[in-house]
Amino acid sequence: CEAEFSSQGISNEGLEEELVRINGCPNACAKHLVGGIGLSGAARRTDGKLYPAYSVFFGGRAGADPRLGEVSGTVPAKAIPAMLVDIFAAFRAGAEDGEDFSKYVERVGPESLGEIVQKHADLPENADELGYINDWGSEEAFSLAGRGAGECGAGVFEVVSEDIDTAEAKMKEAAAGDLSVLAEAFLTTVRALLIVRGVDVVEPDAIVREFEKHFVDSGLVDERFRNLLSRGRAHLSGVDSALEGQSEEAALLLNRVKELYDSLDASLQFNVKEAKSAEAPAAASSADDVAELDLKGVTCPINFVKAKLKLETIDVGSSLAITLDDGEPVKNVPASFREQGQEVVSMNDNGDGHWTVTVKRLK
Repeated sequence: CEAEFSSQGISNEGLEEELVRINGCPNACAKHLVGGIGLSGAARRTDGKLYPAYSVFFGGRAGADPRLGEVSGTVPAKAIPAMLVDIFAAFRAGAEDGEDFSKYVERVGPESLGEIVQKHADLPENADELGYINDWGSEEAFSLAGRGAGECGAGVFEVVSEDIDTAEAKMKEAAAGDLSVLAEAFLTTVRALLIVRGVDVVEPDAIVREFEKHFVDSGLVDERFRNLLSRGRAHLSGVDSALEGQSEEAALLLNRVKELYDSLDASLQFNVKEAKSAEAPAAASSADDVAELDLKGVTCPINFVKAKLKLETIDVGSSLAITLDDGEPVKNVPASFREQGQEVVSMNDNGDGHWTVTVKRLK
């Protein structure tokens, strides 16, 4: 950031110490809510890919007259330096004599800087080429795994929450009878929870079928919604009238997805009564066997979710040998299992860009 300030002729003079408080995760270790500018780590999705971002807060302060900052929007991590340059340029141009940044924000209001935040909120068209889907200092695809159970879970929660919020907004918009908007609301609804089941698909028909497999077939969503799912697939295949009269049913499905989301715990388990009885998955191995799972080419956090789901199908005391890519996957997945109380028995470099990580299920 300092290099960008210098290149734009902006000095740090007059800026308070600890003005910018940054948390890389949704926890508040750096107390971003009481910073003049608070940045809180977030995860967002575009074209089925996760990318790192920061929620931006203005107007917070500690001391004798504390105040919590107000959120103004969310900006991709790679756009933060340019956003700060614009914010401080606006401060230099608009501050009164002797006025520091916090007093300036208090006078003009946090919302006055909201336009600057929104200017940087969208991904550029060539986001992949510019590295927007990578975090700072990493050439790997953005990962939510390996940051500790709570932090990793928080990132997954954010992605699900964003989809649910989008589905709710589209559902309200669809009340006017626009079937194309209803289809968008429907598709976002059934996509929202798939990441929890380790599913990473972008084709609309595949999204609907995976939802049916993981949530209706499992008993987490009532059988009654199979008709809606069939109609949704038909609409997405070009039968525009297939969703006529289905807005109420789509809203009920969204309510069930929200109920499941609200019951989700830090271990990514649903704690809610099933819609119907469902058989428990059969154990994949006995205590003397080692199950295997090939996750070559599968990125974080999907690889960890898939591995976790597989581990839950084997007996306590049994082991799972997981093949992972070098780099972020082998760094993050074992760390996440340790955080969840499982034993990482061994990590072996296969010498071909992949590792075999053996995890023993302890609980």
